[in-house]
Amino acid sequence: MGVKDPKGRGVLFRDFVRILKEKQPKAFLLENVRGLFLHEDGNTHSCPRARGIWLRCEIRMLDAVKLLPQERCRLFLVGIRTDLKKEQPFQFSSILPDLKRGIQDILHNGNEEDKVTLNGIQLGKVRAQREYPEARFLSDHKSAAKTKQSSYTKCMVGSQFVPAVLEIGKDAKWRRFSSRELASLQGFPENVALCREIAYHMVGNAVVPPIIAMIAAAVLEYIGLGSGNKDIRDWGWGITKTLLLAASPDDSRREALEDKLSKVNRIEL
Repeated sequence: MGVKDPKGRGVLFRDFVRILKEKQPKAFLLENVRGLFLHEDGNTHSCPRARGIWLRCEIRMLDAVKLLPQERCRLFLVGIRTDLKKEQPFQFSSILPDLKRGIQDILHNGNEEDKVTLNGIQLGKVRAQREYPEARFLSDHKSAAKTKQSSYTKCMVGSQFVPAVLEIGKDAKWRRFSSRELASLQGFPENVALCREIAYHMVGNAVVPPIIAMIAAAVLEYIGLGSGNKDIRDWGWGITKTLLLAASPDDSRREALEDKLSKVNRIEL
């Protein structure tokens, strides 16, 4: 509903602008759903109040599915303070290496999965949905998952489930991704502690750390904070690779991913 939202969620950007004006950072990075770019034919994100007169902004859409086994297209907006005079304006590419990953890269087999198997009522609720049937049951483990939202556990439209066991029969059981698997789909290292009560909600609302690392390195280089490191973008790409590996189970799958990453040169962001 944008600025007409009675709960005020559509005008939170005003507080974002207020903080920018108060603190005057050299740069900022904003991540949000792509709907912000499309809302009201683009008028929302281009609102003069949001732009401010002292910032130059660069906007890109990046899809995490290039790096991770989850389709997650998000808008990234970088703002640079106009008094930072540069010969070239800040830009970052929308090109990411395509690692062609599937959910088989992150699925676990253990006790936690037993707790997330759908019961009869939940399964019936999912099967009763008529919209987006392809987003409900994911039997092909070579495919990437659909975008995981904070409402994932409510079996809403768009929620997606995997077989409880590899063999799928007539009476097959289906389960949710575990919270740990969901964190891996998002690019969080396996040793990151998750809040048990609201893990799905928090992960579903989170950014993708590997992509943030790449963009942040480009920003740091541009505003001069990385002037002592001539290869700061290489440093950013190195962090991205480290995060991707840490978000992969520590077995042969991590070794296979490491082999893939070794064949990818630094990406110009």
